[in-house]
Amino acid sequence: MRITTWAEYGLICALHLALHETSGPVTGRDIATREQLPADYVEQILLRMRRAGIVDSTRGARGGYALSRDPAAIS
Repeated sequence: MRITTWAEYGLICALHLALHETSGPVTGRDIATREQLPADYVEQILLRMRRAGIVDSTRGARGGYALSRDPAAIS
């Protein structure tokens, strides 16, 4: 089975958000830096994940992305 980079990076982003759910919203740039992924690519992936209802976004200075549901409820 072939897994695209979109899917692989999407899983990495979701796992990162699940591990850091208690610290509040995480920016896409922060995820890209910590996971050593291309920042623009991560932003596009997070946008698609937001449209799919997997993550929620918060605007503003303390904004970023967080999982929309409890990590245990996402499969």
